[in-house]
Amino acid sequence: MLETLIAGRRLRDITDLPFDLAA
Repeated sequence: MLETLIAGRRLRDITDLPFDLAA
């Protein structure tokens, strides 16, 4: 779960999209 949140944050920083919600 933490890994997905961290990965989502990284992707969000790169793509600037709400991946946190998708994760």
